Amino acid sequence: MKKNKLQEIINEEVAALLEASMSRKFMNAVEDLQKIQLAQQKLRKAFVAEKDAKKKEKLKQDIIKMYKVVQKAEADFNSAIRSEPIDDIDEGKNKGLWANIHAKRKRGEKPAKPGDKDYPKTLDIEDIQFEEVQRTESATDTLADDIGGKVYNATGGGTAEARSTDKTFDDGVPVLKYIARASKKRVKLPKKFRVVVDEKYGWFYYFDKGKWYGIDKKKYSTPPFDY
Repeated sequence: MKKNKLQEIINEEVAALLEASMSRKFMNAVEDLQKIQLAQQKLRKAFVAEKDAKKKEKLKQDIIKMYKVVQKAEADFNSAIRSEPIDDIDEGKNKGLWANIHAKRKRGEKPAKPGDKDYPKTLDIEDIQFEEVQRTESATDTLADDIGGKVYNATGGGTAEARSTDKTFDDGVPVLKYIARASKKRVKLPKKFRVVVDEKYGWFYYFDKGKWYGIDKKKYSTPPFDY
């Protein structure tokens, strides 16, 4: 056998092995992401259905922890997609579960995200309150870092005079000038919430039902909630 022919056969065998390996990696990443997202979905549904405040808080913390696990699984999934061979995919003929992903990659497009039309149905997840919970938790911590404040778990249930806004930056952090400019209104405080305490300028900030609220500490000798 000629040397060139032997080298060609070796190259083909190596390529076949690499392709099989990448396909296994891809399928493992898919299965892992599916399992994690199903577990996340169960937590979300339990969070929405739970009425007990203490149990709901525990579920919320579990959801936040799960979010980091999902992020890692999604990163592994995206890494597997990038290494998956696409030359053998005949766009328009292959109707398998991941045909759209491969077709998009051949066209130079980004893979579909959850909620997009082409995203695999097996990975679709009900859009419920979790997204707001996670976004708010992150924005609360970011706000505290931005203004040099501290975050506390607070217990309310009463009322207080507060200013509010629904104006936020892209990361969900409130635009504080709109709170400062807003008129004061008496509002009912949530029973359980996280509050940012700004000692430097004397404000309490918290999020509730789609709005950010600011309470002027100087108006209260004692805070209108416990923290």
